[in-house]
Amino acid sequence: MPETPAILFLYGTDEFAITRRLAEIQARHDKEGMHTARLEARSASLDELTNALNAMPFLSSHRLVFLANPSARTPAPAARQKFLDLLKAAPASTLVVLHEAVKPGDVKKHWLLAHAAKGTLKAEGCMAPNPAEMPGWVIRETRRQDGQMEPAAAARLAELTGDDTRMAAQEITKL
Repeated sequence: MPETPAILFLYGTDEFAITRRLAEIQARHDKEGMHTARLEARSASLDELTNALNAMPFLSSHRLVFLANPSARTPAPAARQKFLDLLKAAPASTLVVLHEAVKPGDVKKHWLLAHAAKGTLKAEGCMAPNPAEMPGWVIRETRRQDGQMEPAAAARLAELTGDDTRMAAQEITKL
């Protein structure tokens, strides 16, 4: 683990990609989930968040904290800085993963992405493919699931599912 707590912000319009990335992080850092806290910023109290961030790992070298929708907790700029200070004060053994939906038009002005540009945290975008990209996404997902699909079939599936990557992945699984 790094000397200071790692803070990762997953954002975008592709809920399926965000969920998949969260599962990858979980599998990499805490397969059993015994050292993981999952909180929703809209309902978690400040005490719950503080306790989750500062809990020391038991029989492990690190701890994982997932926090959904962090912007819901911090509508005002002053609250945002206090929130980031709280995250940065967590023990070095804690990995904090923030995640929320962010529309393409809001990416450039999102406050957490501004902090990522300053190096305060790391950010990863998970944007849904546009209609022209979706057939390629279908082909890649089919390969990921150890299958293969003709480009025409991929285009037809993309037409039927739109940009809903979860639905497309489920249809590929059925095939």
